[in-house]
Amino acid sequence: MTARDEPLSFEQVYLQFIRPVYIAAYGILQNQVDAEDVAHDVFLNYFQMEDKKRIRDLENYLLKMARNRALDYLKRKKREIPSEELPVIAEPLPAVRENRRFISSRVEKEIEQLPSEERQIILMRVKTGAGFVQISKAMEMSVPAVYRRYRKAIKILRNSLKGGDCDE
Repeated sequence: MTARDEPLSFEQVYLQFIRPVYIAAYGILQNQVDAEDVAHDVFLNYFQMEDKKRIRDLENYLLKMARNRALDYLKRKKREIPSEELPVIAEPLPAVRENRRFISSRVEKEIEQLPSEERQIILMRVKTGAGFVQISKAMEMSVPAVYRRYRKAIKILRNSLKGGDCDE
């Protein structure tokens, strides 16, 4: 058995892929605690699997698993909370203490307003540095479709941030 054929340890896989798996879950859930729960669930389920040798691209496999688990989590959560009891989230822009912090907060707020798939693509591209091919595999979309949605999201962000206009 060569070094290449040896399975990676739990720690190796976890350290290598926790960040992209977490970001994929966070892109859907928009909640740090829930995204952490989903990410940890992904790794536990992966290591409980019997036949890991069939997986050709581990990163994309884990990203798909994170995406599917996060979407399932949202479905379960929607069933648990009646729609009339859903909290209304209105986040005012923070007071301008530091220009950099203000801009970062504003960009994050605008990213949260993007449609779900565009938001996921932006987060995967910017925060993990994933390429369009990786994102397309993880989201089960064609590369041109991912690229179009990315360009659309960038255009929406530029237009919403242009000139500092704000509804609030």
